[in-house]
Amino acid sequence: MLGELLDGEGEPVEVVSGFLRALGARDYSPNTLVAYAHDLGHLWDFFAREGLT
Repeated sequence: MLGELLDGEGEPVEVVSGFLRALGARDYSPNTLVAYAHDLGHLWDFFAREGLT
């Protein structure tokens, strides 16, 4: 689903998903949303690896 990022357990990362939904509501391009989700997914993975919240 566009506008949602899932963590390693398949659960939505609400803070990121909410941000992406807000961008979608502002009529950002679907390609832009996918690019943001991709980059934020990498950032979220880094946080998990480093034990950061």
